Amino acid sequence: MRNGVLAATLSLAICATSMIAAGQQALAGSCFGDWSYSVFCLASSIKWSGAIAKWPSVPLNISLSHAQQGYFIDEEVFLGEVDTQTYLIIGDQAGGHTTVGHQNEWARMWFWVDGTGPNDIVNFYDYSPADFATRSYGFQWNGSTGRWDICFFQVCQFSGPSWKNPAFFGQTWAANGLHVNQLFLDANTNSGNFIVTFNQLRDLNSVWQSYPSAATQVDSQCGGSLFPPNCLGGTWGQQPPPYTNWNNGKPAP
Repeated sequence: MRNGVLAATLSLAICATSMIAAGQQALAGSCFGDWSYSVFCLASSIKWSGAIAKWPSVPLNISLSHAQQGYFIDEEVFLGEVDTQTYLIIGDQAGGHTTVGHQNEWARMWFWVDGTGPNDIVNFYDYSPADFATRSYGFQWNGSTGRWDICFFQVCQFSGPSWKNPAFFGQTWAANGLHVNQLFLDANTNSGNFIVTFNQLRDLNSVWQSYPSAATQVDSQCGGSLFPPNCLGGTWGQQPPPYTNWNNGKPAP
């Protein structure tokens, strides 16, 4: 998984108290766990053929020194297959990290990750502004081409990897939210409040729908040794369902 995973056992709405060594790739409980995430995540036997979310382009900040050391912070949409631990990611990031042609660059950019093969390929799309405009990010299976379309701003821009026909997926997991690879927010790595008010998944009949059942909330150690404003601390703008109005980046004190 991108940058390795710090796996943790999860319960609904809170993280458990133990943390597994860095570099391990694992799923925890009914959903994947990572102490550097603030996301909501749904693991299920439904064979999803796409995922999409919208959020405003609020500030997404990383210092020059942290970017040059390979740190990043991003807001992302994630769809993966549990059995093979393969996946796609799309979103907006600060810090180039391993992005092809933009490694460790001090910049903000739209990106997508092809995690469908043995190695992640982090792809650059374009530089991105903090202009507060609401944009959509997603991907979907294209049966006519046998590939996954990569979609920015409600338009599928190009064909991505062949990955796998979703009809043959095993268990899937889907998520969106904030991700950092230094585990916490500070003066070097921080963001505005990402408010995700639209998030949907696409079934095998190409019908888009809201997340259909309870989703696990994953927070980076809020309530453990980190507290606002250093923990990622995602919150719901209203009690779900439906699974919309997800806020993260600037947790409530």
